Amino acid sequence: MDNLKPYAFCNGDESARRAADMVKEIVFSQFPSVDADTGVEARIATNDECIAQAAEAIRSCGSGVKISTASNHAYIKAKGWKSANILLRPLCGAIGMFRMTMGPGRYKKPVAVLRYGSGDFYSEKSCEVKTIDGLETAVITQEMVIADLEKYGEIAASKAQKNNFKMVLSAKWTISKGEQFMVDRVSKVLDDNGFKRGENRNQGDYWWELSDIAAARIPINVGGDEGGWMIVTGNANGDTMADIADFQHGNNVMGSEVICRDGYSYYELPGGTAPDLFESDFKGEKFFSPVGVLVSFCGAITDVNPQAKDYCDKVMAASTAYLEGTEKAERCTQTMLEFIAKEAAK
Repeated sequence: MDNLKPYAFCNGDESARRAADMVKEIVFSQFPSVDADTGVEARIATNDECIAQAAEAIRSCGSGVKISTASNHAYIKAKGWKSANILLRPLCGAIGMFRMTMGPGRYKKPVAVLRYGSGDFYSEKSCEVKTIDGLETAVITQEMVIADLEKYGEIAASKAQKNNFKMVLSAKWTISKGEQFMVDRVSKVLDDNGFKRGENRNQGDYWWELSDIAAARIPINVGGDEGGWMIVTGNANGDTMADIADFQHGNNVMGSEVICRDGYSYYELPGGTAPDLFESDFKGEKFFSPVGVLVSFCGAITDVNPQAKDYCDKVMAASTAYLEGTEKAERCTQTMLEFIAKEAAK
């Protein structure tokens, strides 16, 4: 392929870093990148300036891959620094995070979670401990940018149309004024785009659910193991629900697209850094599934190089073929990536 444009590559920590390096070197070595490290060592060496540098790289390239980082590292915690994700998303203008299952697993059709990226306690601004009525109390200030909700609704409509999803609009609108904004404004956008709201569960093109019900009772609510649904919800609840969906389908098979208000996306590696696998050989019981990493690379690369779609489609098809054709005890991350690279090159 000629005239390839670079994507931003923001590496992370521990096993996720190792896996990302392997994927980049074995499967995507022909694609140029602008490297902007966001791992612990880079954060320490730059006094956290590397996060802003990563945001600039993503903006200038028009897409990127951001690998999981160790936000619980002792030095990071001692400095009081927030996680790299919480810092990076606002710098890139994130308004939504979309995660969808990929590859073989429990669900016959894809399932997804779209979470709002401009608010709730992920945007905590202060936390002051006071004594109120004789009790130790944390007074928390947080923000939710409601100006982006209409655009977020348009993203939900687009994802549902593209993937033929039923939607569950999930928010605690009965007790939270902020979450009432979400269901009101997003519902209006969905209605204006021709989606029909069902009055009861599993009716129409979308319906309302309280957050904890949506997380606890799906997939029972939406056709059992058939799949074909998307939860549309807030930031923190969506994070939890996506992990549940990933676990139900089969761990580490979801990509994570961060959709930004200026019209571009970058792709995170969901599922954490997996520190317990850091020194492992990634074989058998210690196998590290690279599917989520592959999804992220494919998303970023095809965003800036549409001509790479055929290659990336072959990559994902080969990943499915390897997992379906290899017993769990025989799986090996490096062997899988070498198989994928060989098949995708055909």
